[in-house]
Amino acid sequence: MLCCRQRIFQANNLFIVCSLLLAAGFVLQIKVLYNNHQQNLRFLEYTQRIGQHMFMYSNC
Repeated sequence: MLCCRQRIFQANNLFIVCSLLLAAGFVLQIKVLYNNHQQNLRFLEYTQRIGQHMFMYSNC
């Protein structure tokens, strides 16, 4: 049978492990959101460049 100290120690360890897993999940989510945002910005810049080229060639 576990004494009170051992139970508290196990509960603290479980809390720390769960907190670390939760923090890692948040970090991964932020990284995914940042990468998606960067890809979206690159796509918008690309479409603007294509639009400018089309406008330039349509005036010929």
